[in-house]
Amino acid sequence: MQNFQSDTRKMLETFPKNFQLDPQTRVLHLIEEAAELANAVSKHQGRFPMSLKEGELEESFGGLLFDIFTLASQLNIDIEKIYPNELKKFSKYSENAP
Repeated sequence: MQNFQSDTRKMLETFPKNFQLDPQTRVLHLIEEAAELANAVSKHQGRFPMSLKEGELEESFGGLLFDIFTLASQLNIDIEKIYPNELKKFSKYSENAP
């Protein structure tokens, strides 16, 4: 994940200044990407009458990941450093499963 975050940061440095979003606006864009993923998942599960376009689910995940890596970089958060702690927090659910 470190490389993904680093690669994203390097690419963002090449963007024109007017295309670089501040963190608060990036969060709004992240929410938009999450909504697109929710729609793609609903289509994938047959909950929407429209069919899922080829690559739509993967593209939705990609957009969400891009915004997560971008926001983390803007806020100087190392995702690779914090993610193991998240996994530990959620591991208690699998340990306590019936």
